[in-house]
Amino acid sequence: MRARTVLLAALPTLWLALPPGAVAQPNQGPPMPNMPPASDAPANRPTAANPNPMTPSPRAPDMQTYVGMLQKAADDLRREIPQAESSGRTTQAGAMSPALIQLMQAMREARSAAERAPESFTDNPVFKDGVREMRERFTDITSRQEEQPRALDAARSTLAALERIRQAAGS
Repeated sequence: MRARTVLLAALPTLWLALPPGAVAQPNQGPPMPNMPPASDAPANRPTAANPNPMTPSPRAPDMQTYVGMLQKAADDLRREIPQAESSGRTTQAGAMSPALIQLMQAMREARSAAERAPESFTDNPVFKDGVREMRERFTDITSRQEEQPRALDAARSTLAALERIRQAAGS
């Protein structure tokens, strides 16, 4: 019985640890003749409004789109931090509150948006350091199932790294 409780408590963390873009997709079968591949469709390119289209890790087509993607991710994360601060710590022993799970999901999405930089920006040291910091902070809290205060600190650090990358991308 105890093993089942531990497993159920770990499920939200396991789900959050999935790589960005890991979404179940239906089998689409072979392409139709005279039809362009689905990956060429404009709907599959990231935009500020849809930074995570149903494609494996698409890059932003240009810096303006990338800055918009980072701004949306920062806004989403900024919105989740106060909600997690005001929520209860846990719902049962070892389980995270729904607000904390949403905060961690926003952190994951922020990291995913940051990683989608145009190829020309990926050598920028601010980009490299910021993405590394976001990965480390997220991995740290998901691997240890940290309490709310540490998760909030990690979210604030993620937001700061995201803002640094956005500023570097915008200049």
